[in-house]
Amino acid sequence: MVSLTQMLTMPQKGKSPLMMEVPIDPNLDGPFLVSSTKDFLWITKVFPNGSLRAAVRPVPLRALFEEATRCVAAQSKVAQWGSLHPPTKEGLVEVLAHLAEYDLMSVEVLHGPGFNEDLLSFEIPFCEVEWVPEGWALLVPTDRAFVGTAFDFGDGGYAVVLHNAPRGVGILAPLEEVAE
Repeated sequence: MVSLTQMLTMPQKGKSPLMMEVPIDPNLDGPFLVSSTKDFLWITKVFPNGSLRAAVRPVPLRALFEEATRCVAAQSKVAQWGSLHPPTKEGLVEVLAHLAEYDLMSVEVLHGPGFNEDLLSFEIPFCEVEWVPEGWALLVPTDRAFVGTAFDFGDGGYAVVLHNAPRGVGILAPLEEVAE
């Protein structure tokens, strides 16, 4: 499966934990998006020990990635990060410019069914991905570690931390479909 983040397989030690602590680079500023027991939460600061806590959820990873994508789009719309634009050629140029501000030049496009691939006239690799909402596209760095990490506990339990959502994920989506 094509991933939104880097993937780490955790050692099997029986059942998945309910939660895990994830160290965060002290040079990173929030907000951070973490999986919680029923949803995702935006966290603005790390704990004093330099970590965040993420809940481990028994949900298919593709469902978590779609949920995280919708959360990032909604927060980008509200906070006006500049990473969300309509699925047009102009929108693509704006998203690429946003990512270039963070020196993310090696990117790829992950798009959902029904996305107009004709918009992708640039020399950017792209592929259709089942968890990207219909008609949407994400521009993400080829090095997904920049975006965050998904932890696979091997028994259907996953924890997800996006530590660079405002800077590392560009979204092309019909703005009226993005909840606030």
